[in-house]
Amino acid sequence: MKHIGKALIIAGALSLSGIVFLGIGSRMLYAERKNGITQTDKEYEKKQYTTNVSGIETIETDLSSDNISVEPGEGDAIEIVYYDEIDDPKYQISEKSGTLRITHKPSTTFFLFQIPDLSLVWSGEDTQIITIKIPKSYAGDYDLYLGSGTISISDLEIKERLKVDATSGTVKLDNLTCKKDVEVEISSGNLTIDNVEVQRNMTCRSTSGHANVQDITVGEDWTILISSGSIDVTTATVDGTLKADFTSGKIIAKTVSASEVLTEISSGSIDLDELTVEKGISASATSGKVIVSLTDSMNNYKITSEVTSGHCNLPDDFGNGDKYIDVDISSGNVNFSFKE
Repeated sequence: MKHIGKALIIAGALSLSGIVFLGIGSRMLYAERKNGITQTDKEYEKKQYTTNVSGIETIETDLSSDNISVEPGEGDAIEIVYYDEIDDPKYQISEKSGTLRITHKPSTTFFLFQIPDLSLVWSGEDTQIITIKIPKSYAGDYDLYLGSGTISISDLEIKERLKVDATSGTVKLDNLTCKKDVEVEISSGNLTIDNVEVQRNMTCRSTSGHANVQDITVGEDWTILISSGSIDVTTATVDGTLKADFTSGKIIAKTVSASEVLTEISSGSIDLDELTVEKGISASATSGKVIVSLTDSMNNYKITSEVTSGHCNLPDDFGNGDKYIDVDISSGNVNFSFKE
């Protein structure tokens, strides 16, 4: 009886899988052949949506596998240029309560499963590009979500909050001035930040993605939260606190200055080369690794270190400088070097 029960469970699972794949296959067949016309013969048209910035407080996207380019525009109008099917449009653009929203048409539901519309993905790269042109007079927020495509934001002065969330996509921020807070989150995608000034706070979250950051200025605090991802930083100036919290992630940074640096690591690693701090640095590690190269003398610091079973090249108690170094290690490794 036990074998029969197992066989029934397996058969049920296979049947359910067959239903799911049948649904997906039907959807693919529908996308590939509609009224006898193959996917390559589908007709797309270039569309343009234009609205005045007056009354728009937030630009919001909720998209899956598109390529989004947010770039400067002219005049006082927000312009959205995109491609869509003539017979069966896939995009919806709406304005409600001050929010300009760009979304896909809802997915097809097959029993309890959501089957995404993949026809735009199969139709070619050009039909996946959405260009959002922003005039200088726009003074609202950005709240951008993308599944697995690319979000590129460049050459803008952003006067309010910028929030970008990508699941497994790519986020590129280039040549931006952001007057208020910036928050970027990636799951397993990639983040590139180049020549960006954030006048208030910045937060970067990553699950298992990778980030590459260079030439960045943060007016207040910069918080980096990583689970098992990684981040490379080259040339960063943080007027407030640089806080790095890692589970099993990794950060490699060179030429960084901050008021103070707070690091907390479980089993990840932090390598800070040519670090300049105004107040000091605190490093806490369970089984991680911390390597820090400071740009000034050891005599400028008051050092306290507590090590359980790990390794630390700092003395337990040293000096009476104006700055501080606090180290608390369970079974990790810490190595500090100074400029003589």
